[in-house]
Amino acid sequence: MTIFRFDGRRRFRTLFQAVTLTIVFVIILKCLTQDNDSSKNMQIKETIKPSGDIYSQLLSANDLERLKRVERGPPIVVPRYKLIFFWNQKSACSYWKRVFQYIQGIPRKQFQFIHTPERSGLKYLDNYSNKSISQMMNDPTWIKATFVREPRERLLSAYLDKAIDNSFVLEKCNRSVKSFAEFIELTRTCKDPHWESQVRLPQHYYKHMIVGVMENLPDFTEKLLRKVGAWNETVRHWLQNRKRNDLVVTRMHATNAKNKILKYYTYSLEKKIVTRYQKDYDVFGFDRSLFTLK
Repeated sequence: MTIFRFDGRRRFRTLFQAVTLTIVFVIILKCLTQDNDSSKNMQIKETIKPSGDIYSQLLSANDLERLKRVERGPPIVVPRYKLIFFWNQKSACSYWKRVFQYIQGIPRKQFQFIHTPERSGLKYLDNYSNKSISQMMNDPTWIKATFVREPRERLLSAYLDKAIDNSFVLEKCNRSVKSFAEFIELTRTCKDPHWESQVRLPQHYYKHMIVGVMENLPDFTEKLLRKVGAWNETVRHWLQNRKRNDLVVTRMHATNAKNKILKYYTYSLEKKIVTRYQKDYDVFGFDRSLFTLK
């Protein structure tokens, strides 16, 4: 009997250990399976449509501040047509502001205030919360577009408009310039939206953005307005009637810079600008060929 009791205890202990190990193994396997399923579900949800706090991770705080920077001019938001437009100084910005006023039915009396946000009737991205901005920027149903200008032409336009017979550079940079070469050197240290890079976002955002260039302004205008559903005969007629005062005003700052490139640029100046604005050439695909060598 004594030996029998000893064997029974031993067998019971062995059986208990086996059952315990089996239970532990089943629990671990179940946890691993649930984690794997959760991971797959999360991947599926993120692929279909990000939601909630995921948006806040797509645009950094620095990116959001760059977008809303008042001096640079936050992008224009056209809610009626779900459009976010990244305008740039010295790239037909007055023209575009007036177009967006017109297609939204903003009263004509407000057209004269295109550069005064609170009186222009236009909405800007800084009117929205960071969460709303991130959601709009990452929502494919919102069209994102920008309009840019060849950097050498744009910089020359800034010089002709802001530095010659104009106190702008003196007030902005605390000094005047006597030549285009001197202006180029000054803009290395004196920063201003009229001559800063036109790349305002992480570069991957531009892969899904409609980009227009100065050379194709009329065609791009129609293309963009058709895309967002704002194009019609009334708009076409308004755009073609260049005698209207509200369109004439937009051309007051026209400098015809493109036709003056060879008058102001030298080989060395061109090389400086192509190097300085390398990001603009990379993102927007401008031709780097030097005008002075053609």
